[in-house]
Amino acid sequence: MRKRKLVLVVLLVPIITYSQGLTLTFGGGLSVPLSENNMSKYFKTTTKFMFADCWNYGFNLTAGIDYKFNEQFTAFATVDYSSFSVNKSMVLKRLRLPAGTYVQDGEFTTVAGKVGMRYYLPVYFIDRNVKPYISASAGIMNLASDKLYVLIDAYTNFVAAFKNSNVLCGSLGVGVDVIGGESSALFIQLGLDVANTKGGSLYYVPLIVGFRGAF
Repeated sequence: MRKRKLVLVVLLVPIITYSQGLTLTFGGGLSVPLSENNMSKYFKTTTKFMFADCWNYGFNLTAGIDYKFNEQFTAFATVDYSSFSVNKSMVLKRLRLPAGTYVQDGEFTTVAGKVGMRYYLPVYFIDRNVKPYISASAGIMNLASDKLYVLIDAYTNFVAAFKNSNVLCGSLGVGVDVIGGESSALFIQLGLDVANTKGGSLYYVPLIVGFRGAF
């Protein structure tokens, strides 16, 4: 259901963009979990799950709309999705179980709706078609995961169930637009996403490559 809602939002963004004369942003890339956040307050287990330990590198998708005020300032709204697969060897280490114990595949996902501002620096490293920028945004993030089943013996399973939660979040980013036309550009952006969870600040780094343009 979460993925269906995300696809619906992504499909609606171009329609809104066209009707309002705004520009569309779409991209995707790699997400790297970093924080030493104590996830045990979200998992129904006394085991302390550290975010960077128990989840592998993941992928991200983003879709949004931009409104350009002038050459330096652009307001934007985005819907961002990240997915991380479970690090099975670290889960077993945290549970003090032998290597080779069965751990079911699982995903941890974040879906965030954010609004923010992008500032294009008045400098040119290569030519006037390459525009570096910094950005900042804030919003609401939904955190969720699959249930993680671990086979303890032939008769019992250990289950870690993540509590679906909505939390405040923020993002910082640095990037560059490569202008390809009057109203289109390719971009690459490195960011830092932070969520204010009950276990402390949870954060990860998204690397995004994408496209901006009017349709």
